[in-house]
This record gives sequence, structure tokens and C-alpha cells, in this order.
Amino acid sequence: PAAAVHPPAVGRVGPSASFTKAGPGLEREANQRSYDVQDVVRWLEEEHAFDVCYLEVKDLMDGAVGDWLVFGSARTEGHMKRTAKAVVHELKNREVRLFGRGPEIEGGASDEWMLVDGGSIIVNVMMPHARAELNLEQHWRKLGAPMVQTESRHGPHAEAAAAAAAVAAGEHPGL
Repeated sequence: PAAAVHPPAVGRVGPSASFTKAGPGLEREANQRSYDVQDVVRWLEEEHAFDVCYLEVKDLMDGAVGDWLVFGSARTEGHMKRTAKAVVHELKNREVRLFGRGPEIEGGASDEWMLVDGGSIIVNVMMPHARAELNLEQHWRKLGAPMVQTESRHGPHAEAAAAAAAVAAGEHPGL
């Protein structure tokens, strides 16, 4: 039997100077003008994450979880760690600060799920089995969050999807 999937511990401590809304009693600071959800999706895709999607959650829970939740799957534990590190690197390059500190990987010791808190955008990089077991996207959709599924260029079915799209466009791959 598979081990139970546990969410990464999310700490919210430290000093901060400028804040975005994050619910009653919670204050977050982030330089949101330097990136948006499309940038995060691009970073995940550049790292070959697959089944990337994002949900708009800014109107839920008084904004306590930010504006966007982004999800991407990784092929291996090493791929998951590299992908999460790449997101942190991009955020640090944009001088994003949370509670007076640069962003970090939450759940860094996990072999199934890593989270990067980018202020109003929370990035989840997960192994496919953990993502399926937790089904977080469905949870947030039930709460009313609209979801956008991106076209996955790197997933297990990406090649078949590309071939089907070519046939639909009147092309004949492999002929």
C-alpha cells in the first residue's frame, strides 16, 4: 500500500513592510507587479512539469490563500525538487519578499508534494499519485474556484495529444 500523503508544513512568520490581503490577522508581503500567474505557468512548463492548471481563489476564504493556486506534476522526486527550486529562483530574481524573507520551498523533505508561496500565487509541484490522491483541484472547484487547464506539452499523453491535434488540423503526422 502507498504511504499516506501529508501536506507540506506552511509557516507564516517574520516581519514584513508592505502587505497584500491575506485574511483576518494574516499579513503577507509580495512584489506582485513583477510576475503573474501566466509567468508561473511558463516557469513550470519550462521545467517540463505536466498537467499544469491554475485556479482563481481570490474571492474564497476572504483571500486567506491568495489569488491563485497553481498545480503541476513532476515525473520523479528529483524533477519535483528541481521544478520547485526553479520557481523559487524566478521569484527571488523578481525580489519577491514574504514576511521580510525570500520565498522558500515548503515540504522540502517531502517526496510527494512541494509548495512555493509566492505571495498571492501559491505553487504546488506534486507527484502524480499524490495529486490524484489529494485531488486538491476538485476541492477548490467545489468551493467555487474557476480552473484553467493548460495544454500540457510534457505530460505522459502530450505526444498523443499533439498527433491528434495535427490530424484534426488536416495534417498527417508520420505519413
